[in-house]
Amino acid sequence: MPRVDRMTYRSRVTRSTVATHAEVSAFIRTDPVFARCLADVAREMGIGGFLPYNSATLGIDQRRLMLTGRGLDDVRRLLTDRYELVVRFALACWRELPGSDIPDEEWPAGEEPDEDDLPGDVEVLGYDPKMVFYALCDLLVLDKQETAAMDAYLKSQRLPGVRAWRVTLQRAYRRAVSEMEQSGG
Repeated sequence: MPRVDRMTYRSRVTRSTVATHAEVSAFIRTDPVFARCLADVAREMGIGGFLPYNSATLGIDQRRLMLTGRGLDDVRRLLTDRYELVVRFALACWRELPGSDIPDEEWPAGEEPDEDDLPGDVEVLGYDPKMVFYALCDLLVLDKQETAAMDAYLKSQRLPGVRAWRVTLQRAYRRAVSEMEQSGG
């Protein structure tokens, strides 16, 4: 994958580390390098593109970035300096993170769903661009290589099973790095 030109972001500097919801929303909607990243991820996923960004999610995207302790300039730097890793990590997260919230074996005895209760074919209506933005945020924390920092980040999102999430994200990271090495990136 081509390296991103460093000149792209020369004039785009945020006022502080903590980006506002409006700044994060504008980044996701209008940033040219992020848009190219979305296009590359969509192409690799075999989809036509991502759904339009819905910024009316009460600042969840801004909060996710804030919890990393980093800002939009760090996101831009990551996109510029490690573009291929970002694309491969977003794809690895897409492969590693999906799954049922409640595995079949965790249903209480006598309360297992009947065959009629189980969903048939699930229709995927599309992917939100926040999928890639969240992967960027996760990558900012993973780059610190500190288990405690990753655990604190995941706990602050109120995710159940922090250890399992951390292990899954680390596996996705290793997978992305391995794919880069195999492709000579």
